[in-house]
Amino acid sequence: MRRCLIILLLLASTAASASAADTESHERILQSARTHILQLLSSDVQSLKVTPGALDSRLRLPRCPQPLETFSTGTRQTGTRQTVGVRCRGATEWTIYVSLKVELSRAILVSNRALTRGSRIAPGDLRLETRVVSGLHSGYLDNPAEAVGRTLKRALRKDAVLTPGQLHPRLDIRRGGQVTIVGRSGSIEVRMAGKAHQDASRGDRVKVTNISSQREIEGIVVARDTVEVAM
Repeated sequence: MRRCLIILLLLASTAASASAADTESHERILQSARTHILQLLSSDVQSLKVTPGALDSRLRLPRCPQPLETFSTGTRQTGTRQTVGVRCRGATEWTIYVSLKVELSRAILVSNRALTRGSRIAPGDLRLETRVVSGLHSGYLDNPAEAVGRTLKRALRKDAVLTPGQLHPRLDIRRGGQVTIVGRSGSIEVRMAGKAHQDASRGDRVKVTNISSQREIEGIVVARDTVEVAM
């Protein structure tokens, strides 16, 4: 009786081992998904922490005889939650989606002091500080040159992250400032000195006065202090 029991236990153990050998490792699936995110994002951040979610313990997928393929499932790469597809191709085909928690950190612009609406950003108003950027759906800026000289659309509290949407477009023309009026017709180009009637950014329509003729005309801002008009 004892010998029969030992034989049955050995058979059960052998069957379990064979079953495990024929089943894809959850660890391999999760590691493949994690590696995909690390390779996708690591070059663009200062630090990156990726934690895959656990798979259902009841999940049994056939062992994949070749390296697993991975792919992104969306275009957004900065969220705190990412989903990666893991796929096996060949005689045995299957696809599973793995959810991962992602924490990206990088140096971004933060305010040194409270700033009021309409304030023009000066170099001393901002600093670069390492912050977690995953989950910052409004975006962020990481280059002071993108912000200095621009004005705030709304107030910004001390130590707050500066976002692109909080800034007015950079002004290429200022009201009362001198501009170059450019008129083109085919291969002919005429340049005249002018005076702007309003603040404007590239692509805006703006009224200017031709200083020589004192004629008021309207054109489009094409570069800093440059307005193109129809001839």
